[in-house]
Amino acid sequence: MDMKINPRGRWRPDRRQASKRQRMPGNSTPRCELKATNVQVQALSIDQIKVNRRNARTHSDKQIRQIANSIAAFGFTNPLLVTEDGTLLAGEGRYRAAQRLGVAKVPVIVLAGLSPARQRALAIADNKIAENAGWDRERLAIEIPELSGLLEAEGLDVSVLGFEAVEIDQLVTDFEENAGDPEDNVGPTWLKDRAVSSMRLRPRARGHRDSLPEMTRQNHETLSAAATSRSQML
Repeated sequence: MDMKINPRGRWRPDRRQASKRQRMPGNSTPRCELKATNVQVQALSIDQIKVNRRNARTHSDKQIRQIANSIAAFGFTNPLLVTEDGTLLAGEGRYRAAQRLGVAKVPVIVLAGLSPARQRALAIADNKIAENAGWDRERLAIEIPELSGLLEAEGLDVSVLGFEAVEIDQLVTDFEENAGDPEDNVGPTWLKDRAVSSMRLRPRARGHRDSLPEMTRQNHETLSAAATSRSQML
């Protein structure tokens, strides 16, 4: 449903536009007739590509390095999306990674016929919609360790997957059976002992032995008897 700003500055739905659209039964997604397009991947000189000044997506140096490692390992598997004049709509991270690798030409798809508004919307949607996906962590905990050895046999490091070593370790640990440290196990006798907090300790009053907990008093008497016995032996 389209939204418009009313005189008070608030968003309101444009019901006239919404009523003109046909919607699929039981689904809020509007019907869309995809036009037959001749999408072709072509090689374009990296010098002909223009960075989109409106791009709101940021890329750290670490991520650019990861993308470069991926391109080196698997090739340039995901073309850049550009307008007719070569302005980037999607793929700035891959573009910068290609620059780092010294690539002269990169694969691109030229998207012709998009209005300026649709170009700007695509630049955001292409990144944001991908972020809305998730991970089956349990599946990953099985897949990554299995891949580790296979990648090593091909001369690749598991970091090419984009996960840090600490992330992989935590992932495997979370789904590992009996992952706890045996040294951390509590012995069965400890569970039967009386907790110190239940002894209801109170400040010791001078001259009043009754204020001591029973266990503390017994320990004191045992130590006193041992000291007396030792002095008699001497």
